[in-house]
Amino acid sequence: MAIEAMLPGVVEPSDGSLRWFRPLGCVQRRDDGVCEVYVGGVLIGAYEGPAERNVLLVKLSEEPRTRVVELAAAFDVSTEVVRRARRAYESGGITAITTVRRPGAPSKATPELRRRVWESFARGRNATATAKALHKHVSYGTVWRLHQEWRAEQASSEAPVTEVSQRSLDLDGAASEVVRDPDATPAVEGSSEAAESQSNVPSAGAGVAITQPEQVPARDACALTTALGGSDGEMTIGEAVEQGGHHVQHAGAWIAVAILHAMGVYRHAARLSESAVSPVSLRIALDAVVIALAIGERCVEGVRRLETPSASTLLRAEQAVSASWAREVLHRFADVGATSFHLAVACDLMREGFGSAGRVAFYVDNHLRRYTGKHTVRKGWKMQDRRAVPGCTDYYLHDVDGQPLMRVDVPSHDSLPRWLSPIATVCRRMLGK
Repeated sequence: MAIEAMLPGVVEPSDGSLRWFRPLGCVQRRDDGVCEVYVGGVLIGAYEGPAERNVLLVKLSEEPRTRVVELAAAFDVSTEVVRRARRAYESGGITAITTVRRPGAPSKATPELRRRVWESFARGRNATATAKALHKHVSYGTVWRLHQEWRAEQASSEAPVTEVSQRSLDLDGAASEVVRDPDATPAVEGSSEAAESQSNVPSAGAGVAITQPEQVPARDACALTTALGGSDGEMTIGEAVEQGGHHVQHAGAWIAVAILHAMGVYRHAARLSESAVSPVSLRIALDAVVIALAIGERCVEGVRRLETPSASTLLRAEQAVSASWAREVLHRFADVGATSFHLAVACDLMREGFGSAGRVAFYVDNHLRRYTGKHTVRKGWKMQDRRAVPGCTDYYLHDVDGQPLMRVDVPSHDSLPRWLSPIATVCRRMLGK
Protein backbone atom coordinates (compact mmCIF):
# COMPACT_ATOMS: atom_id res chain seq x y z
CA MET A 1 0.00 0.00 0.00
CA ALA A 2 1.31 3.44 -0.86
CA ILE A 3 2.12 5.83 1.96
CA GLU A 4 -0.40 8.37 0.70
CA ALA A 5 -3.22 5.81 0.95
CA MET A 6 -2.55 4.95 4.60
CA LEU A 7 -4.30 6.51 7.55
CA PRO A 8 -2.85 9.68 9.13
CA GLY A 9 -0.14 8.85 11.66
CA VAL A 10 0.63 5.49 10.06
CA VAL A 11 4.07 5.39 8.47
CA GLU A 12 5.43 2.59 6.32
CA PRO A 13 9.13 2.21 6.94
CA SER A 14 11.41 2.42 3.95
CA ASP A 15 13.37 -0.50 2.54
CA GLY A 16 16.47 0.39 4.56
CA SER A 17 18.21 -1.71 7.19
CA LEU A 18 15.29 -3.12 9.18
CA ARG A 19 15.62 -5.50 12.10
CA TRP A 20 12.40 -7.38 12.91
CA PHE A 21 11.51 -8.67 16.37
CA ARG A 22 8.01 -9.99 15.64
CA PRO A 23 5.74 -10.21 12.59
CA LEU A 24 4.59 -6.59 12.94
CA GLY A 25 7.49 -4.98 14.81
CA CYS A 26 10.83 -3.68 13.56
CA VAL A 27 13.65 -1.23 14.31
CA GLN A 28 15.06 1.08 11.64
CA ARG A 29 18.26 3.12 12.02
CA ARG A 30 18.33 6.52 10.34
CA ASP A 31 21.37 8.16 8.82
CA ASP A 32 21.73 10.55 11.78
CA GLY A 33 22.06 7.63 14.24
CA VAL A 34 18.53 7.77 15.68
CA CYS A 35 16.67 4.44 15.76
CA GLU A 36 12.92 4.38 15.14
CA VAL A 37 10.66 1.58 16.43
CA TYR A 38 7.57 0.59 14.42
CA VAL A 39 4.75 -1.76 15.46
CA GLY A 40 2.15 -2.55 12.84
CA GLY A 41 3.51 0.22 10.64
CA VAL A 42 3.03 2.83 13.36
CA LEU A 43 5.96 4.76 14.83
CA ILE A 44 5.69 4.15 18.58
CA GLY A 45 9.01 5.74 19.61
CA ALA A 46 12.61 6.61 18.77
CA TYR A 47 15.80 6.40 20.79
CA GLU A 48 19.38 7.54 20.55
CA GLY A 49 20.74 6.77 24.01
CA PRO A 50 20.43 3.88 26.45
CA ALA A 51 17.73 5.56 28.60
CA GLU A 52 15.06 5.79 25.87
CA ARG A 53 16.12 2.40 24.52
CA ASN A 54 15.61 0.69 27.89
CA VAL A 55 12.11 2.14 28.23
CA LEU A 56 11.11 0.76 24.84
CA LEU A 57 12.71 -2.60 25.62
CA VAL A 58 10.73 -3.00 28.85
CA LYS A 59 7.39 -2.04 27.30
CA LEU A 60 7.85 -4.25 24.24
CA SER A 61 9.03 -7.24 26.33
CA GLU A 62 5.72 -7.20 28.21
CA GLU A 63 3.93 -8.27 25.02
CA PRO A 64 3.36 -12.07 25.24
CA ARG A 65 4.08 -12.64 21.53
CA THR A 66 7.53 -10.96 21.75
CA ARG A 67 10.56 -13.20 22.21
CA VAL A 68 13.45 -11.75 24.21
CA VAL A 69 16.06 -13.15 21.81
CA GLU A 70 14.47 -11.52 18.76
CA LEU A 71 13.88 -8.26 20.64
CA ALA A 72 17.52 -8.05 21.74
CA ALA A 73 18.76 -8.79 18.21
CA ALA A 74 16.52 -6.09 16.73
CA PHE A 75 17.79 -3.49 19.21
CA ASP A 76 21.39 -4.70 18.68
CA VAL A 77 21.94 -5.57 22.35
CA SER A 78 22.42 -8.76 24.30
CA THR A 79 19.63 -10.61 26.04
CA GLU A 80 21.23 -9.76 29.38
CA VAL A 81 20.63 -6.05 28.71
CA VAL A 82 16.93 -6.76 28.29
CA ARG A 83 16.78 -8.83 31.47
CA ARG A 84 18.65 -6.18 33.51
CA ALA A 85 16.28 -3.49 32.24
CA ARG A 86 13.24 -5.55 33.23
CA ARG A 87 14.64 -6.28 36.71
CA ALA A 88 15.46 -2.61 37.21
CA TYR A 89 11.93 -1.63 36.18
CA GLU A 90 10.38 -4.14 38.58
CA SER A 91 12.46 -2.87 41.49
CA GLY A 92 12.63 0.87 40.89
CA GLY A 93 10.26 1.83 38.12
CA ILE A 94 11.00 4.08 35.13
CA THR A 95 13.67 6.05 37.02
CA ALA A 96 15.72 2.90 37.60
CA ILE A 97 15.58 1.98 33.91
CA THR A 98 17.37 5.13 32.82
CA THR A 99 20.25 4.50 35.24
CA VAL A 100 21.00 0.83 34.51
CA ARG A 101 24.77 0.33 34.73
CA ARG A 102 27.10 -2.39 33.58
CA PRO A 103 27.50 -5.28 36.06
CA GLY A 104 30.53 -5.44 38.30
CA ALA A 105 32.07 -3.71 41.28
CA PRO A 106 32.10 0.10 41.38
CA SER A 107 35.14 1.80 39.91
CA LYS A 108 38.05 2.46 42.26
CA ALA A 109 39.03 5.60 40.34
CA THR A 110 37.72 8.12 42.86
CA PRO A 111 38.19 11.83 42.17
CA GLU A 112 40.98 12.00 44.76
CA LEU A 113 42.79 9.01 43.27
CA ARG A 114 42.36 10.38 39.76
CA ARG A 115 43.92 13.68 40.86
CA ARG A 116 46.93 11.94 42.42
CA VAL A 117 47.50 9.73 39.38
CA TRP A 118 47.22 12.61 36.92
CA GLU A 119 49.67 14.67 39.00
CA SER A 120 52.10 11.76 38.81
CA PHE A 121 51.76 11.67 35.01
CA ALA A 122 52.30 15.43 34.83
CA ARG A 123 55.61 15.03 36.71
CA GLY A 124 56.83 12.67 34.00
CA ARG A 125 56.13 9.25 35.46
CA ASN A 126 54.76 6.53 33.23
CA ALA A 127 51.98 4.08 34.11
CA THR A 128 54.41 1.48 35.51
CA ALA A 129 56.17 3.90 37.86
CA THR A 130 52.86 5.36 39.03
CA ALA A 131 51.39 1.91 39.71
CA LYS A 132 54.47 0.98 41.77
CA ALA A 133 54.12 4.14 43.83
CA LEU A 134 50.40 3.46 44.48
CA HIS A 135 50.46 -0.34 44.53
CA LYS A 136 48.56 -0.51 47.83
CA HIS A 137 45.73 1.69 46.59
CA VAL A 138 45.11 0.82 42.95
CA SER A 139 45.98 -1.86 40.41
CA TYR A 140 48.07 -1.41 37.28
CA GLY A 141 45.01 -1.87 35.04
CA THR A 142 43.26 1.09 36.66
CA VAL A 143 46.40 3.22 36.36
CA TRP A 144 46.73 2.28 32.69
CA ARG A 145 43.11 3.29 31.98
CA LEU A 146 43.66 6.60 33.77
CA HIS A 147 46.80 7.10 31.71
CA GLN A 148 44.79 6.68 28.52
CA GLU A 149 42.26 9.23 29.75
CA TRP A 150 45.07 11.61 30.72
CA ARG A 151 46.68 11.31 27.28
CA ALA A 152 43.36 12.01 25.58
CA GLU A 153 42.85 15.06 27.81
CA GLN A 154 46.34 16.34 26.98
CA ALA A 155 45.83 15.76 23.26
CA SER A 156 42.51 17.65 23.27
CA SER A 157 44.06 20.64 25.06
CA GLU A 158 47.05 20.93 22.73
CA ALA A 159 47.07 23.57 20.03
CA PRO A 160 47.63 22.43 16.43
CA VAL A 161 51.24 22.65 15.34
CA THR A 162 52.83 22.92 11.93
CA GLU A 163 54.26 19.72 10.52
CA VAL A 164 57.95 19.76 9.67
CA SER A 165 58.55 19.28 5.98
CA GLN A 166 60.17 15.98 5.12
CA ARG A 167 63.67 15.96 3.69
CA SER A 168 64.19 14.46 0.30
CA LEU A 169 65.33 10.87 0.61
CA ASP A 170 67.29 11.06 -2.62
CA LEU A 171 70.76 9.66 -2.03
CA ASP A 172 72.66 12.20 -4.12
CA GLY A 173 70.64 15.12 -2.74
CA ALA A 174 71.31 14.06 0.84
CA ALA A 175 75.00 13.68 0.08
CA SER A 176 75.09 17.19 -1.36
CA GLU A 177 73.43 18.50 1.80
CA VAL A 178 76.11 16.84 3.94
CA VAL A 179 78.82 18.44 1.78
CA ARG A 180 77.22 21.87 2.21
CA ASP A 181 77.16 21.50 5.99
CA PRO A 182 79.22 24.43 7.33
CA ASP A 183 80.10 22.47 10.48
CA ALA A 184 81.62 19.58 8.51
CA THR A 185 85.36 19.11 8.63
CA PRO A 186 87.02 20.18 5.32
CA ALA A 187 88.59 17.26 3.46
CA VAL A 188 91.59 19.07 2.00
CA GLU A 189 94.89 17.26 1.81
CA GLY A 190 97.35 18.41 4.45
CA SER A 191 94.89 20.68 6.25
CA SER A 192 94.30 20.32 9.97
CA GLU A 193 90.90 19.23 11.18
CA ALA A 194 88.68 22.06 12.34
CA ALA A 195 87.70 22.16 15.97
CA GLU A 196 84.22 20.88 16.59
CA SER A 197 81.66 23.46 17.55
CA GLN A 198 80.57 22.93 21.15
CA SER A 199 77.48 25.10 21.01
CA ASN A 200 75.21 22.32 19.76
CA VAL A 201 77.05 19.27 21.09
CA PRO A 202 74.99 17.33 23.66
CA SER A 203 77.15 16.30 26.56
CA ALA A 204 77.59 12.56 26.98
CA GLY A 205 77.31 12.93 30.72
CA ALA A 206 74.61 15.55 31.25
CA GLY A 207 70.97 14.75 31.99
CA VAL A 208 67.62 16.24 32.92
CA ALA A 209 64.29 15.21 34.33
CA ILE A 210 62.44 12.87 32.02
CA THR A 211 59.03 14.00 30.79
CA GLN A 212 56.82 11.86 28.61
CA PRO A 213 56.66 13.27 25.05
CA GLU A 214 52.86 13.04 25.00
CA GLN A 215 52.62 16.04 27.32
CA VAL A 216 53.67 18.49 24.63
CA PRO A 217 53.01 18.83 20.90
CA ALA A 218 54.98 16.21 18.99
CA ARG A 219 56.72 18.81 16.80
CA ASP A 220 57.09 21.64 19.31
CA ALA A 221 60.76 21.68 20.26
CA CYS A 222 60.42 24.73 22.49
CA ALA A 223 57.63 23.18 24.54
CA LEU A 224 59.47 19.88 24.77
CA THR A 225 62.67 21.60 25.90
CA THR A 226 60.73 23.52 28.52
CA ALA A 227 59.07 20.34 29.78
CA LEU A 228 62.41 18.61 30.03
CA GLY A 229 63.96 21.51 31.88
CA GLY A 230 66.12 22.80 29.03
CA SER A 231 69.84 23.37 29.40
CA ASP A 232 69.28 25.05 32.79
CA GLY A 233 67.66 21.88 34.17
CA GLU A 234 70.53 19.51 33.44
CA MET A 235 71.71 17.50 36.42
CA THR A 236 75.34 17.51 37.44
CA ILE A 237 77.11 14.24 38.09
CA GLY A 238 76.94 15.00 41.80
CA GLU A 239 73.17 15.41 41.68
CA ALA A 240 72.80 12.20 39.65
CA VAL A 241 74.95 10.24 42.11
CA GLU A 242 73.00 11.68 45.01
CA GLN A 243 69.76 10.36 43.50
CA GLY A 244 70.94 7.09 41.94
CA GLY A 245 73.82 6.14 44.22
CA HIS A 246 77.54 5.54 43.72
CA HIS A 247 77.26 1.90 42.73
CA VAL A 248 76.09 2.07 39.10
CA GLN A 249 74.89 -1.01 37.26
CA HIS A 250 76.03 -1.28 33.60
CA ALA A 251 78.53 1.55 34.12
CA GLY A 252 80.91 -0.08 31.62
CA ALA A 253 78.54 0.91 28.83
CA TRP A 254 79.70 4.52 29.29
CA ILE A 255 82.72 3.58 27.20
CA ALA A 256 80.48 2.98 24.18
CA VAL A 257 78.68 6.28 24.79
CA ALA A 258 82.00 8.14 25.02
CA ILE A 259 83.28 6.56 21.78
CA LEU A 260 80.14 7.56 19.87
CA HIS A 261 80.39 11.08 21.29
CA ALA A 262 84.00 11.34 20.13
CA MET A 263 82.97 10.14 16.67
CA GLY A 264 80.50 13.04 16.39
CA VAL A 265 77.33 10.95 16.50
CA TYR A 266 75.68 13.16 19.11
CA ARG A 267 76.78 16.34 17.35
CA HIS A 268 75.21 15.31 14.03
CA ALA A 269 72.05 14.07 15.75
CA ALA A 270 71.54 17.37 17.60
CA ARG A 271 72.16 19.41 14.44
CA LEU A 272 69.76 17.40 12.26
CA SER A 273 66.95 16.98 14.79
CA GLU A 274 65.65 20.48 13.89
CA SER A 275 62.28 21.17 15.54
CA ALA A 276 61.12 17.55 15.71
CA VAL A 277 62.65 16.85 19.13
CA SER A 278 64.86 18.76 21.53
CA PRO A 279 68.58 17.85 21.74
CA VAL A 280 68.18 17.05 25.44
CA SER A 281 65.51 14.38 24.99
CA LEU A 282 67.31 13.02 21.91
CA ARG A 283 70.54 12.70 23.89
CA ILE A 284 68.79 10.76 26.67
CA ALA A 285 67.06 8.44 24.19
CA LEU A 286 70.34 7.78 22.36
CA ASP A 287 72.14 7.09 25.64
CA ALA A 288 69.47 4.61 26.71
CA VAL A 289 69.47 2.74 23.39
CA VAL A 290 73.28 2.67 23.11
CA ILE A 291 73.66 1.32 26.65
CA ALA A 292 70.95 -1.29 26.02
CA LEU A 293 72.73 -2.48 22.88
CA ALA A 294 76.08 -2.49 24.69
CA ILE A 295 74.82 -4.85 27.41
CA GLY A 296 73.58 -7.37 24.85
CA GLU A 297 70.02 -6.29 24.01
CA ARG A 298 69.14 -6.32 20.31
CA CYS A 299 66.39 -3.70 19.98
CA VAL A 300 64.92 -0.59 21.57
CA GLU A 301 62.84 -2.75 23.91
CA GLY A 302 66.10 -3.51 25.70
CA VAL A 303 65.96 -0.16 27.52
CA ARG A 304 63.66 -1.93 30.00
CA ARG A 305 66.80 -3.59 31.38
CA LEU A 306 68.00 -0.16 32.53
CA GLU A 307 65.17 0.28 35.07
CA THR A 308 67.46 -0.27 38.04
CA PRO A 309 67.89 1.70 41.29
CA SER A 310 70.98 3.36 39.78
CA ALA A 311 69.25 4.39 36.54
CA SER A 312 69.40 8.08 37.51
CA THR A 313 73.19 7.96 37.70
CA LEU A 314 73.53 5.81 34.59
CA LEU A 315 71.44 8.12 32.37
CA ARG A 316 72.04 11.39 34.27
CA ALA A 317 68.29 11.76 34.66
CA GLU A 318 65.64 11.54 37.35
CA GLN A 319 64.50 8.09 36.29
CA ALA A 320 64.82 5.41 33.64
CA VAL A 321 63.09 5.90 30.30
CA SER A 322 60.46 3.60 28.87
CA ALA A 323 60.76 1.77 25.57
CA SER A 324 57.75 3.58 24.12
CA TRP A 325 59.24 7.00 25.01
CA ALA A 326 62.63 6.17 23.46
CA ARG A 327 60.94 4.77 20.35
CA GLU A 328 58.78 7.89 20.02
CA VAL A 329 61.77 10.26 20.27
CA LEU A 330 63.87 8.29 17.79
CA HIS A 331 60.91 8.04 15.40
CA ARG A 332 60.52 11.83 15.35
CA PHE A 333 64.22 12.25 14.70
CA ALA A 334 64.20 9.64 11.93
CA ASP A 335 61.34 11.41 10.15
CA VAL A 336 63.42 14.55 9.58
CA GLY A 337 67.08 13.52 9.59
CA ALA A 338 67.62 9.78 9.17
CA THR A 339 69.27 9.87 5.72
CA SER A 340 71.36 12.97 6.39
CA PHE A 341 72.47 11.59 9.75
CA HIS A 342 73.55 8.32 8.15
CA LEU A 343 75.58 10.09 5.47
CA ALA A 344 77.10 12.63 7.89
CA VAL A 345 78.45 9.89 10.15
CA ALA A 346 79.67 7.94 7.11
CA CYS A 347 81.48 11.04 5.85
CA ASP A 348 83.38 11.40 9.14
CA LEU A 349 84.35 7.72 9.06
CA MET A 350 85.59 8.04 5.48
CA ARG A 351 87.82 11.00 6.26
CA GLU A 352 89.61 9.00 8.93
CA GLY A 353 91.06 6.78 6.18
CA PHE A 354 92.94 9.55 4.39
CA GLY A 355 96.64 8.88 4.08
CA SER A 356 99.51 11.28 3.66
CA ALA A 357 99.01 11.26 -0.12
CA GLY A 358 95.37 12.25 0.21
CA ARG A 359 94.11 8.92 -1.10
CA VAL A 360 91.83 6.36 0.44
CA ALA A 361 90.66 2.92 -0.75
CA PHE A 362 87.14 1.58 -0.25
CA TYR A 363 85.47 -1.74 -0.95
CA VAL A 364 81.83 -2.40 -1.86
CA ASP A 365 80.07 -5.67 -1.11
CA ASN A 366 76.44 -6.71 -1.25
CA HIS A 367 74.45 -9.02 1.04
CA LEU A 368 70.79 -10.02 0.99
CA ARG A 369 68.92 -9.32 4.21
CA ARG A 370 66.05 -11.78 4.46
CA TYR A 371 62.53 -10.52 5.18
CA THR A 372 60.24 -12.56 7.44
CA GLY A 373 57.24 -10.23 7.75
CA LYS A 374 53.71 -10.55 6.42
CA HIS A 375 54.01 -8.20 3.43
CA THR A 376 54.89 -9.29 -0.10
CA VAL A 377 58.35 -8.12 -1.17
CA ARG A 378 60.57 -8.89 -4.12
CA LYS A 379 62.78 -11.96 -3.93
CA GLY A 380 66.54 -12.00 -4.34
CA TRP A 381 69.22 -14.63 -4.49
CA LYS A 382 70.68 -15.63 -1.11
CA MET A 383 73.91 -17.53 -1.47
CA GLN A 384 73.75 -19.25 1.92
CA ASP A 385 70.33 -20.73 1.14
CA ARG A 386 71.14 -21.36 -2.54
CA ARG A 387 67.75 -20.07 -3.57
CA ALA A 388 65.75 -16.88 -4.01
CA VAL A 389 64.12 -15.55 -0.84
CA PRO A 390 62.16 -12.36 -0.07
CA GLY A 391 64.28 -9.58 1.35
CA CYS A 392 66.34 -6.48 0.65
CA THR A 393 69.85 -6.25 -0.79
CA ASP A 394 72.26 -4.13 1.26
CA TYR A 395 75.38 -2.66 -0.36
CA TYR A 396 78.07 -2.03 2.24
CA LEU A 397 80.97 0.37 1.86
CA HIS A 398 84.04 -0.95 3.76
CA ASP A 399 87.47 0.44 4.51
CA VAL A 400 90.71 -1.51 4.02
CA ASP A 401 90.27 -3.16 7.44
CA GLY A 402 86.81 -4.43 6.58
CA GLN A 403 84.96 -1.98 8.86
CA PRO A 404 81.57 -0.93 7.40
CA LEU A 405 81.24 2.80 6.74
CA MET A 406 77.92 3.14 4.95
CA ARG A 407 75.00 0.99 3.85
CA VAL A 408 72.68 1.47 0.87
CA ASP A 409 69.39 -0.47 0.84
CA VAL A 410 68.11 -1.57 -2.58
CA PRO A 411 64.84 -3.55 -2.56
CA SER A 412 65.05 -4.11 -6.33
CA HIS A 413 68.12 -6.41 -5.93
CA ASP A 414 70.19 -4.74 -8.65
CA SER A 415 73.60 -6.15 -9.52
CA LEU A 416 76.75 -4.95 -7.77
CA PRO A 417 78.22 -3.16 -10.85
CA ARG A 418 74.97 -1.24 -11.16
CA TRP A 419 75.59 0.50 -7.81
CA LEU A 420 79.36 0.93 -7.93
CA SER A 421 79.14 4.21 -9.82
CA PRO A 422 76.39 5.82 -7.65
CA ILE A 423 78.21 4.89 -4.43
CA ALA A 424 81.48 6.25 -5.84
CA THR A 425 79.67 9.47 -6.78
CA VAL A 426 78.39 9.87 -3.22
CA CYS A 427 81.88 9.32 -1.83
CA ARG A 428 83.31 11.91 -4.22
CA ARG A 429 80.70 14.48 -3.22
CA MET A 430 81.31 13.94 0.48
CA LEU A 431 85.11 13.81 0.35
CA GLY A 432 85.97 16.04 -2.59
CA LYS A 433 88.46 15.33 -5.34
